[in-house]
Amino acid sequence: MNRKRFIPFLVFALLVIGIGYWGITQYNAKRQLQVHLGNQYQRSFYELVSHVESIEVLLAKALITNSLSQNVLTLANISREANLALESLSQLPIAQLPMSQTSKFLSQTGDLAYSSAKRAAKGMPIVDKDWDNLQVLHAQAGRISQELHQMQGDAADGAFNWAELRDLKSIGRGRATATSINDGFRRLEQQMEEEGPTLIYDGPFSDHMERLKPLGLTGEEVTSDEASKIAKNFVEIKSDVEFIVDTMGDTGGNIPSYQFQMRPKSRITKGGINEIIDIDVSKKGGHVVWMINTRDIDRKMVSVSEALGKGAEFLKKRGYDSMVPTYAAQQGEVIVANYVYKWNDIIVYPDLVTLEIAQDNGDIVGFDAQGYLGSHRDRSLREPELTEEDALKVVSHRLKVEDVRLTLIPLETLEEILTYEIKGEYGGDKFLVYINAYTGDEERILHIVDTPDGAMVM
Repeated sequence: MNRKRFIPFLVFALLVIGIGYWGITQYNAKRQLQVHLGNQYQRSFYELVSHVESIEVLLAKALITNSLSQNVLTLANISREANLALESLSQLPIAQLPMSQTSKFLSQTGDLAYSSAKRAAKGMPIVDKDWDNLQVLHAQAGRISQELHQMQGDAADGAFNWAELRDLKSIGRGRATATSINDGFRRLEQQMEEEGPTLIYDGPFSDHMERLKPLGLTGEEVTSDEASKIAKNFVEIKSDVEFIVDTMGDTGGNIPSYQFQMRPKSRITKGGINEIIDIDVSKKGGHVVWMINTRDIDRKMVSVSEALGKGAEFLKKRGYDSMVPTYAAQQGEVIVANYVYKWNDIIVYPDLVTLEIAQDNGDIVGFDAQGYLGSHRDRSLREPELTEEDALKVVSHRLKVEDVRLTLIPLETLEEILTYEIKGEYGGDKFLVYINAYTGDEERILHIVDTPDGAMVM
């Protein structure tokens, strides 16, 4: 072969080999990531099954226990298992499926158990109404457990792939490919909607309190066209990407809203990111209630502190002034952070906004203002009757105090109470103790647990 022809041929051959090697490397890396994610999701699912089983067993124990001390222990464990079940459910890649009824059941179960345990700890017997509610919840827990066991069997048989299910979320709401796990969760949600209990009790997740008028909605009614413009302005669509806004319908519930889905006209953005945004805008006042961006997220480039700073800037730019981060957790390449309103140096926990912040560039890919829109208002609080020093005298001397601040917290009745939040350490564990700023009562004690994903309170 002529030397002049051989050299280009050799360069071309090396280029083909290099591209092939790169492609194989990328495929193997993606495959390893899918296996890793699949194992994580599988573990979360099995933990969900375990927690629901525990709830069913503990509810049965509570129904036959005749001792207040045993009731306190059993009910406290029910509340703990319900919270852990909610945590496991939130870690599954089923964002395209509305699981509000199942989440509501777990929240109600945990809240009713906690409220009953607190009364029992004060020597107050559990009333007949709460016994009836616990019996209803026990029956429902059994049905949920049965459905989850059927899905667990499908998982064991390899009927679905968790990592592939995660990828389905980029298809968008209502467009997910049918799989056995999707069908299972849809059956579970439909069952909860048709057969789920209606509980009337003095707790923050009770049905009658969900029907209370949101206090943070301001302004006049907006039209669908006006809400569509609000949605586009909220997410700050880049000028070089033309987005289509589809009207997906209306939502009822506590905050009636318009639902929209936004997607690039070309389906693939300039940066090669498949980006679909679901967003709800309230009919009253045109407030953005909820938003999720399903775009792919690249490797981490933004630290946690930088992400929290970007979250604060995002909120301030959208009219959420005086918001401070109080909790952050790592979920893959996303930081999930809670921001609450700070008023006159008081942390107002009911006025809550949750953000999901992508760590590749700091973009906000998730937004939930339901807590803020439900509670925010001008408040009139009387001065605390206890000083900080008075509150510290109430706390156990075993607690090594690290920080004290005034906070407004919601009670089980949704009544708000001014407290001193005392952060401290004992035996290597960290706690938050809330002391009533008027009576000196211990309103609540939370255990801070450090996990690989961040701090969790129990």
